[in-house]
Amino acid sequence: MRSARPTSPRPAPPTATSWSSAPRSPLPRSPGPSAAARALLAAGGEHLDWLVVNESEAAAVLGHPVNGLSGAQRAATELTAAGPRHAVVTAGAHGAALASAASPASTATTASPVGPDGAQVIEGFRVPAIDTVGAGDTFVGALAVALAAGIPAPEATRAAVAAGAAAVTRPGAQAAMPRPADILAATGVTWPLA
Repeated sequence: MRSARPTSPRPAPPTATSWSSAPRSPLPRSPGPSAAARALLAAGGEHLDWLVVNESEAAAVLGHPVNGLSGAQRAATELTAAGPRHAVVTAGAHGAALASAASPASTATTASPVGPDGAQVIEGFRVPAIDTVGAGDTFVGALAVALAAGIPAPEATRAAVAAGAAAVTRPGAQAAMPRPADILAATGVTWPLA
């Protein structure tokens, strides 16, 4: 009788150590649990181009509460001081904050308020929330797609906030991940890729 299990094990997911020892990657890293984020920064945050964390993860990494967009904005700036070129702190329905260590003024847009430290706030979208499961994954996936396509950081982050907002308007995680038409219908934002 044959086993349904594969004969060779799956490769282990990357660890904080392997991420930090790799050359800079233009795609965002969202390490998940707070301990992984702390380990990632401690092991070599200067090798990261992008770090994406939520308010709780940012608070655990930084050692102080992070609440709302103003807290996310300050936290994103603090995280870039730990090494990553760009840090995004998501704040649920409120939106997200983006900080860039290298020339923050050059990434600013008029649509995103810029703080004195160069960090930008991307406001959330008012949508009827049905299920928030998967919104963070949708955000990170949308951000990665937009950045890989060459969309500038502020616009990519706004597109990711819109995608996350559209995802919460439907039940489920994977099934709720929006297509461009879903993002437009839920938020009025046109997906930046053709």
